[in-house]
Amino acid sequence: RAAVALVVVCCGAGFAAEAIGIRTGWPFGRYHYNHTLGLQLLAVPVVVPMAWAMVGWPFLLAARRAGRLVVGPLLFVTWDLFLDPQMVGDGHWRWLPTRWPKVHGIPVSNALGWFAVGALLTVVLDRLVPNRASDATTIAALPSVLLGWTWFSQTLGNIVFFHRPTVGVTGGVAMGAVLLSVFRPARAVRSPSPVAAVT
Repeated sequence: RAAVALVVVCCGAGFAAEAIGIRTGWPFGRYHYNHTLGLQLLAVPVVVPMAWAMVGWPFLLAARRAGRLVVGPLLFVTWDLFLDPQMVGDGHWRWLPTRWPKVHGIPVSNALGWFAVGALLTVVLDRLVPNRASDATTIAALPSVLLGWTWFSQTLGNIVFFHRPTVGVTGGVAMGAVLLSVFRPARAVRSPSPVAAVT
């Protein structure tokens, strides 16, 4: 049931946000997809909602590990700092003229949209996907592998191979800061002194 909820919520919300976005400019801004990502439904490539589902679960687990659901939408936003410049550069979609300020050619409205949709997904998934104590090993391992690799490969790839060093530095610093809040060592609990224990 949790797996079905994950796929339905992430793919459904991701598809709805994209389909509404390319028609209204809300919540991401005005853009359109080119015909380079395969089969489309309502002008949205079918693979795009799958990308939302791909990151939905590790982002949820990371948010739970950090003890703050806001970490989920922040991971969506910082992941897109890598994703959008690469996909636009490869010609998969194009942003229309806008008055919004831009970061690496991407309007800031896009980050706000990612945060809004990411927050909705994180909250809904947190209610539908069980948070069991027996998942502690998975919760520790999955984000550290998937998110750590995403951060490292995207940072290195943009700086060294894709010739977009500013994208690599910006995304690397932003996503790295969020991941530090997820994987920071827990503070040791100081045991009370004998005097305090007696009193």
